[in-house]
Formats: sequence, structure tokens, C-alpha cells
Amino acid sequence: MLKYDFHEILTLPSRQSSLDLAESVIEHIRDKYVISLDKYYNILIAITEAVNNAISHGNSYDSNKFVKFDVYASESGIEVFIQDEGKGFDPQNIADCTDEENLLKDSGRGIFIMQSLADEFEITTNHSGTLFRMYFGI
Repeated sequence: MLKYDFHEILTLPSRQSSLDLAESVIEHIRDKYVISLDKYYNILIAITEAVNNAISHGNSYDSNKFVKFDVYASESGIEVFIQDEGKGFDPQNIADCTDEENLLKDSGRGIFIMQSLADEFEITTNHSGTLFRMYFGI
């Protein structure tokens, strides 16, 4: 792990209002470091997508489950870890959202979006949940 001078850990309830808490951390980082507007919005979109996926797909809005939101930042980058308490899934079994038959579906683009916007993206998943790791150079 790189050397960071900012670290924040939040335990988010499995409800949509938790997105506001995650966004406020990213806004704080934006105010602390010089981040271009384009990069800031890419970071915000990827992180809110990951938190939303953890709440809805991972934890199924179960009020007894939480999302761990762990953020590190410095002048050179932001590293984010988002962990749900769901059953996990096989990332290899995700339909390709760029295939013609999937283009008009209402869902299925979240991981593609996160992967496209982050400089580094990893998924670790097992029976006790899914962990998204994203790194954004700033």
C-alpha cells in the first residue's frame, strides 16, 4: 500500500441514504487535495456505484448487514475498499454489458463502470461477501 496521509473508515447501514455519507468523504478529499473536476466526478461515480452495489446486490438491503467503506488518500491518489456482507458471486459469470443483447437492460453495468473509471480495480469475492478495491491517481 502506498503512503497516505488521510484515512477514513465508515460502517454504512444497508440503505440508500448511506450513499450520502460516502459522497461526503469524497467531497472532503476533493477539498483537501487538488483534484480536477473530471477526475472528481469519475471517482464519485465509481464509488457510489460500488456502495450502491454492496447495499443492493451484496446485502440485499438487509438492515442487519453493513458495508465497510475504507478510504486512503494523499496528494498522489485515492485508494478505496468497499466490502459487503453478502453471499459473494462469481465475477466471471457477469454478462458483458457491451454485448448487443445487453445494451438495453436496466442493470448490469456497475462493474463495467467502476472498472472503466478507476485506474486500478480488483474484486475479491467469497461466501462472506464481496470486496471492491479501486485506486484513482490524482
